[in-house]
Amino acid sequence: MPYKIKRLKPMVDLSTYCNAACPQCHRTDQEDISKKNYWLPLVQWSLETFKKRFPARDFYLYKRITLCGTWGDPMMNKDILEIITYILESSRRVQILINTNGSMRNEEFWWNLGILNYKYNLRLTVVFAIDGATQEQHATYRRKTELDKVLLHMKAFTESGSEAKVYTVVFKHNENDIKKIAKLAYDNGACYMYICPSNRFNRNLDPFKFVYEDKVETLYAPEKITKFTELLLTKETDNLLEAKRILV
Repeated sequence: MPYKIKRLKPMVDLSTYCNAACPQCHRTDQEDISKKNYWLPLVQWSLETFKKRFPARDFYLYKRITLCGTWGDPMMNKDILEIITYILESSRRVQILINTNGSMRNEEFWWNLGILNYKYNLRLTVVFAIDGATQEQHATYRRKTELDKVLLHMKAFTESGSEAKVYTVVFKHNENDIKKIAKLAYDNGACYMYICPSNRFNRNLDPFKFVYEDKVETLYAPEKITKFTELLLTKETDNLLEAKRILV
């Protein structure tokens, strides 16, 4: 019986730079994010560094490469297009998953990224972060990002034929508008939506207090997270049919 290799799914942070200032992010100092007291160095991988870490000869080992946003946003990397192209050209089957707040670059960039993806058989999926149905609600957590830009960029990417998904962190301030967020995501090209509560809330950290622009602010844990998916998946109303298409 031939030996079957279980292909790997590495996750890579290409940059520790980010344009956002999310208060619960690992990369920011929770005591005072307004002063940007980062505890890790600001660095990013070049295309050459990526090639050294992921030589083309090894791509048969990988099923998917995730360019994640744990320590920074991958779209801040100056070589992001070159790195994506390198992955797609080095293998006919490796998938790419990108997690981003989606507010960087411009419509032309996202359109061109979608066209590049289409050229290589749609092996790239982008997950955009949308945490509100309005700018005020979205920016309560996604500080320094513009919801309108995120939606424009997602629409440009999907209108080129590519697939986009949405990631929504649920707090008390947006828990009653999940259906609106799902509808907004669908109307702007998303095909799927991930709903999750913040993992920063626990018995010792509820509510979450932080300092932003010299003011003490608070985030509260959601009360209804366990009911959201059931509500959106089981109710048969005209307003929820589109949301159901995302939340499967």
